[in-house]
Amino acid sequence: MTIFPAQAVEVYKSDLLNLDIGGNLQLGVINQENNSGENATTVFDNGTRAHFDFSSEVNSALTFRGFIEWNINAVARNSIDSYNIGNNSISLNNGTTDFLKLRRGFFSAEHDTWGEFSIGKRVGAYASVTSSTDMFNVYSAIASSTYVYGDGGLTGTGRVDNGIYWKKAFGSDEHNFTVNLQGQFIDDTTVLRDENGDPIEDENGNEVSLKTSGGQAASVIYAFDKDKLTFGLAYVNDEAEGKGIAVKNPNAVAGTITSTMDDWYFAAVAAHSEGMYQDNTNQIFEGTGFEVMLSKNIGNWKPMIGWSHISPDSYNIAGLTKASQYELDMFTLTLNYNIKSLGFFAFIEGVIDNGTNADGSDSQDDYVSVGMYYPF
Repeated sequence: MTIFPAQAVEVYKSDLLNLDIGGNLQLGVINQENNSGENATTVFDNGTRAHFDFSSEVNSALTFRGFIEWNINAVARNSIDSYNIGNNSISLNNGTTDFLKLRRGFFSAEHDTWGEFSIGKRVGAYASVTSSTDMFNVYSAIASSTYVYGDGGLTGTGRVDNGIYWKKAFGSDEHNFTVNLQGQFIDDTTVLRDENGDPIEDENGNEVSLKTSGGQAASVIYAFDKDKLTFGLAYVNDEAEGKGIAVKNPNAVAGTITSTMDDWYFAAVAAHSEGMYQDNTNQIFEGTGFEVMLSKNIGNWKPMIGWSHISPDSYNIAGLTKASQYELDMFTLTLNYNIKSLGFFAFIEGVIDNGTNADGSDSQDDYVSVGMYYPF
């Protein structure tokens, strides 16, 4: 989920075609402690990936590009999407045993005047705004309604599935506006699964599913003085309806502000969504999320701190008259050590969980992970 620097090696170049091959290896060890004091430790894949990037310059103004990228599970049993990390986003599957999984795949035509047109699976218009706080190694994008229903592809919030896309920048380095427009064309029914990978069933024992026909998204980002200060707004709507689950047309709206000053980076996201999250009793809710992060480069070191919070709108716990007290509230602390000449870094990252379950009890699932990122 985290956005890392692109790595690629040019393996072929001619007057008509450039081909770059690249990727990275990301492995870690994660420890989880729940509110009963029980500990579990495992090695996991944190997003290892490989890509092929083809491009052809038709003329000085027009470039064609084909890009395909796969997530690779390098440890066999546990990938990053095995863990809710307190997220409780609605899940498609846990992906723990998938060796290869498509991350992105699209064709684009980029023109100096008309902007960029693309078709396929790519980072969407909504995520182009909410990605400002998606900078942590493991515990990232928890409360922004981005990577829900898997990687956000089905809802169009994350790496959009079956999408068409237009992106265009206006202005200069000092004052720059970027507009993103997105449409989805899907005719699909997907069975939802729990954190163990098993199909979710309703009270009658029938599989819970989601039927979707696509959706729309749009965003605009204003950048001042080469991204020293940016503001962004985004909206997404998914024309979907649940069977056995109270979901109809999930949607989200988000805003962001970022600031880059020398070695400092600050970002904040606020998002309101409906049909994107569930509480610890699996009840779907409408609510508001916040993400805030601060980082600083200090030589080879990079400390980061972040806060993630989700509060649902008022509702009663399913089957009861008692009002839900569910709340996600997490602090993330990170320290990266960078070997800049290699693009390599190692990290230690932890989460302090201050959340509350629907019945008012403490959730208190704390996490610590150590890992590495190695580009190739």
